[in-house]
Amino acid sequence: MRWWRNPDVLLIDLRYALRRLRNQPGFAIVACLSLAVGIGSATAGFGVLYAVMVRDLPVHDPERLAVVSAQNTGFQYSMSYPAYVHLRDRSTTLDGLIAFRPQTLNVKAGPATERITGMLVTGNYFDVLGVRMALGSAITPEDDRVPGAGGARGLVAVVSHGYWVKRLHASPGAIGQSIRINGRPATIIGVAPPRFNGTRVGSLPDVYVPMMFVRVVFDRESALTNPRDNWLRIIARVKPDVPRPQAQAQMTTVFRQWNHDVVLPLATTDAARQRAQNGVILLTSGASGLLELGNTVMPTLAGLMGLVGLILLIACANVASLVVARAERSQRETAIARALGATGGRLLLQNLIEGGTIAATAVALGVVLAVWMRSLLVQLLPAGPEIDVTLDSNVFAATLFAGASIALMLGGLSAWQGARAGLVRALKGNDLAARLWVRKGLIVGQLALSLVVLLAAGSFVRTLHQLRQVDPGFERQQVLIASADTSGYSPEQRKAFYGRLLAEVRAIPGVVSAATSGDEPLAVNTGWNIWVRRGESPPHLAGASVSFVSKDYFRTMGIALLRGRDFDEGDGNDRVIVNENLVRAYLGSEDPIGHRITGNGNTSFEIIGVVKDSASIGLRDLDQHMMYVPGGQGVLHVRAAVPPATLTSAVEAVVHRLDADVPVYNVRTIEQQLERTLLREQTFARLSVAFALVALVLSAVGLYGVIANAVSRRTKEMGIRLALGAEPWRVVRMIISEAGVLIAIGIAIGAPSGFALGRTLQGLLFGVQPADAATAAIAIGALSAVAFASAWIPARRAARVDPLVALRSE
Repeated sequence: MRWWRNPDVLLIDLRYALRRLRNQPGFAIVACLSLAVGIGSATAGFGVLYAVMVRDLPVHDPERLAVVSAQNTGFQYSMSYPAYVHLRDRSTTLDGLIAFRPQTLNVKAGPATERITGMLVTGNYFDVLGVRMALGSAITPEDDRVPGAGGARGLVAVVSHGYWVKRLHASPGAIGQSIRINGRPATIIGVAPPRFNGTRVGSLPDVYVPMMFVRVVFDRESALTNPRDNWLRIIARVKPDVPRPQAQAQMTTVFRQWNHDVVLPLATTDAARQRAQNGVILLTSGASGLLELGNTVMPTLAGLMGLVGLILLIACANVASLVVARAERSQRETAIARALGATGGRLLLQNLIEGGTIAATAVALGVVLAVWMRSLLVQLLPAGPEIDVTLDSNVFAATLFAGASIALMLGGLSAWQGARAGLVRALKGNDLAARLWVRKGLIVGQLALSLVVLLAAGSFVRTLHQLRQVDPGFERQQVLIASADTSGYSPEQRKAFYGRLLAEVRAIPGVVSAATSGDEPLAVNTGWNIWVRRGESPPHLAGASVSFVSKDYFRTMGIALLRGRDFDEGDGNDRVIVNENLVRAYLGSEDPIGHRITGNGNTSFEIIGVVKDSASIGLRDLDQHMMYVPGGQGVLHVRAAVPPATLTSAVEAVVHRLDADVPVYNVRTIEQQLERTLLREQTFARLSVAFALVALVLSAVGLYGVIANAVSRRTKEMGIRLALGAEPWRVVRMIISEAGVLIAIGIAIGAPSGFALGRTLQGLLFGVQPADAATAAIAIGALSAVAFASAWIPARRAARVDPLVALRSE
């Protein structure tokens, strides 16, 4: 009976494979652990990539979803609520159109108020997506009719499954429970299914509320009525029989009619009129949801996949080298089996089963490693903590495919190596001097790949060091920041709250000064188009980042005031302080004090001061043109004469004394804030160093195996050399020289490859060139030292061979 038809044959070969591996525990352990590291790293990396770029939303027929965006003159933007309603009611090629907006909310579902991630959604959101509630009912159009009031059921909310389990203790009684959202009572009507995490990658909402709730969330009353207030994200469900280009063309026609009838009459400049006339609709795939992480995520994902791919290749090369050496040592055993009638197919089956056993063990260990690594890798991405990186069946399927491919590779390589020797020579033991070119080629590849990883690690470590040396332009040591969310307050209530807060915080012993701003340090995210006039020339369009700050902000942050004065209590919103970069770029040698800048629509601002340049959106870009406008609220800055961290409890107590329902969050020192902004760089540095160490170990093991195997084959030769009077050090030098050739070839191949990789990762580096000589010298030195050390051990063993024993060894 054919072996492939007889399951007993498979069982016998499986037992044989396990017995062989048990008799060679060193080989089995090294092979399994090497592959586990490679497979685990690759699985975790692919899991992050899949979660961000590929995974379909758990909704009905996700392939028919399309992200809707408006575009004019190459610029894409979101839409206003009136524009959404117009498209929803007049687009004939769609089965539905939804709008949503991620929004932080203050939610009180227990004794304390929490600041959570929420989502404003239109009433048709869950229906169009085809999402069924795990419990209760979904938000409907009837719940989304009256601004600030909802519908017949009043203000309602759907909570995520995770929030229901974590905060509501998975109680069925949560349906109908009243919670407070931004100070307003709302009724929980449903619990979303476990796998549904919204429609925006990078945002895991805990609570969904109707769009009409915007009146409670936003200060501006015009959010639902202003046709030029573009703040919504939109997804369409295209009809089954309608191609996406056809739907896009029909929606563009509707959109242009909207612009002509509504937006164009409101335009006040030729540029605005041109934008309104040239507007088009773009439909892109929405199966995976809305990805708004921008261009920042692509270099990061490329760097991540490059690193884990290199580690997997190094691990495979290392294990392949071990398998080849093992197969060469087993050639006599294989030859005997062939002489006794074993067919090539049966021997291939045995090798495949053995390779499959190793690969299966490595996959199991690798999955455990991947589960641990995924939370670390996701820190590389913006909004990383908000990305669901659960390793689902598709990721596991890819891992199993990789494991099966590796099993085939190992089994096929072992069978090929065992079959390449002549039967008679193998039985006589004369094939032990077979060429080592396969193993030498593998070890050269390992060394080259290891050098690439080392160069990447050196670049990432130096990038982190360079960023930590950057002077941010403000005080690093003696400032504490704390954010307080007063969502639900009216503008008057908010102004009064922060006035009392500053007064009480300034009275805390050890506080030197205190101020507020609208943004945390290094996190300014507001930008304006401004018009600046230089001399008698007409105003020209420019751009500036804008930060809203209170009196004493610059004193508290240690930002030097170079000219003019600081804000005082009497300044209105028509005064502005600018930084040196803005003056240099737009005003040149003109006296900036008293100069007027137009921005934020048609508001005219008078420059009353100039401050030193400081980092506003990160340590990588210190050339921002900054405008500081009075009135900032939300983030408290406290300059202390004592260690600032010791004031944390006192500051939190002041906030809760003023209003126990105002959550305090992100309480940290400026030094901690700086480190937080470098989280991606820190993670890349740590990961790359860890991967570099793994690569060094794998390469050392591989090179040691090649040299040790070569020495064992040449035992008789070494004995003859020593018997004829050769000095032991000459034997050591000969072997080390042979290893040096392999190392030199590996470096010659790896160095250009590493520099090429560095150029592709240029966007992740700072203050470091891809071909940086210092980084290259350290990487090459580290690899050479480890490689020569791994070759020195078998070389020393060869120099100590007893000539009589060596001559009798064959």
